[in-house]
This record gives sequence, C-alpha cells and structure tokens, in this order.
Amino acid sequence: SSFGVVMLALCAVSVLVCAMSHGAQTLIGMQALQQMGHGFLPAARCKLEDEIIGGRSSVMVTGDGSVLRAVLLVVLRLLSASGHVFAQVGRLSDSGVVEPLCQLPGTKKEFSETVGQSLKRLIDSHLGSLLTDKIEVCTVEREVTETKSKTAGIPTRYVRMVGSAKVKVAETIDAPVTPYSSFAPLAHIRSAESEFPDLMHRTVWTVHMAHGPGKCYAWLAPEEFAFLTSGPRGEAALASWVSTLAPPAGALATDWPSSRSG
Repeated sequence: SSFGVVMLALCAVSVLVCAMSHGAQTLIGMQALQQMGHGFLPAARCKLEDEIIGGRSSVMVTGDGSVLRAVLLVVLRLLSASGHVFAQVGRLSDSGVVEPLCQLPGTKKEFSETVGQSLKRLIDSHLGSLLTDKIEVCTVEREVTETKSKTAGIPTRYVRMVGSAKVKVAETIDAPVTPYSSFAPLAHIRSAESEFPDLMHRTVWTVHMAHGPGKCYAWLAPEEFAFLTSGPRGEAALASWVSTLAPPAGALATDWPSSRSG
C-alpha cells in the first residue's frame, strides 16, 4: 500500500540520520528544533537539546514538515532454560517506593558505540550484579516502533536493536532478593493474585544504579509478560504486585537475603 511505502521511507530516513556523524546529527537536530518554534514546554526543549548534543537521539524534519525524534535503543531479550523472560518490573522512586514499569532491559545507544558495546554497557552497568559473565548473546535483530514520547512531547521512532540471549549452562542468579512487605494491603495482594497467583511468590531483584533510580527485575513467563504489558488490566495487576515489594531504603546488597535462581 502507499501508506506502507511512506512508512518504509520514513523508517529508512530515520535510520539514515541515526547513522550520520555526530556533527551532522547535531546540525539537523538543532535546525529541526528551530522549526518547532516555542510551541512546547521549555523543559521538553532542554531535554531534546541535551539529547541531540549528547548523541542520545536524533531530531529531524520529515517531508511533510513535521518534526520526528528518532532514538536508537539496545534491548536485551534474555530467556531462561525454562523459557521465562528476564524483565524489568519496576523502578524505585525518590521515596523508595517501587513504581510499576514492565519492559525488557534496555538503554539508549551512545553515538560512539557499536551495538555490541552498548549491550556490554547495559549488562555491566545496569545488570552487572545479576548477569555479568552468566549469559551469552546469540543474535541481534532490528525492530521499529513509533509513538508520541511522554517526556519529549513529539512523535518518536524507536529503532530497537534487540539482542537475544540465553543463560549459560549451570549459571544462576546469585544475588540479594527484594523482600515483600508484611504490611501490604490485602486488596493489592488479591488483585495481583487474581490474574497470576504465582506472581506473589516470584523472586524479584533490585539493582541500585550509580546514576538514576534503582530498577527491579524478575523472570516472567511469556504469557505473564504479554499480559502485564498489554493494557489497563495488565498495568493494574503490575501496580498491585510491585506495591507489595519493600526494598530496604539505602541498604547495601550484602545486607539483603540472598537467593539463587536460574
């Protein structure tokens, strides 16, 4: 269809711009920001400028005069021997509460990095305490999606380089686990259990980041991951589940109970 041809052309243009030199991307991005004028929040404009200058996203003007943001992401799709998916299920707020967020682990690709280097940085800096030297990446595939960014406020094309990986033979995650609160509201427990009863007994790990909020991870069955990322019902179940977690505020990893899981 003509729509499909247009989408393919736009995809090709965004990927081409992402492959340009940093200087060219910066020039194109700053010109696009000028064309946008002042029709959006100053904070969003500053965020875009920082991303453009830092090489974390590309902003361009399309053929119809609209502005498009393109972000190159590197994502880890890790499967266990049992077929479970390793997923982020939440992140820590400034107050230490776990906020629901279900997605595959990922990071923005830095301009100077290869995809392999980005994957290594993701594993070492985001997941090092859980996965370093315990997994092997088998293949890398490209996926393209488009949506309006909540933070940037403009249409964004996400070009995801997905690294499919598996846990090495005989390796397990041997790390502190995140305890469940003994004061969790019964309504939240019942809400989470109504869809997948096993979630309330699932091992969850929290990784504290040097910069940015801590992140919570767990193994999910494919049908659980699909449900928790599918819409309002899944979001509600995820929120009920992670609200029962109680990560120790400011605790060191060595202070937490440990669990082995593959």
